[in-house]
Amino acid sequence: MDRGMAGEDNIEFLREGGRRYIVGTAKNSLRKFERELLSEDWRLVHAGLEVRITPAPGGQEFFILCRSAERRAKEQAMHGVSKSGLRKDWERSKPVA
Repeated sequence: MDRGMAGEDNIEFLREGGRRYIVGTAKNSLRKFERELLSEDWRLVHAGLEVRITPAPGGQEFFILCRSAERRAKEQAMHGVSKSGLRKDWERSKPVA
């Protein structure tokens, strides 16, 4: 199920029926997993793609966290520049007194 269909009503429907499912989660939900995202024990699936399986609170579900170097590069390109590049652009745009 993609992120657009991952409303609580739909998730509850899946849970009640004892169904197995995989749901894409919105990025703002990643704050709950900050510690796991920063940990070093990711499993390399293939070149450039790593995963980490984390139990959800209550232990009934699991979250599969994925990260890829390719996606990171794509998002940096979509957002313009890296943080260090952003700092340089900001410094150049400051008015000269």
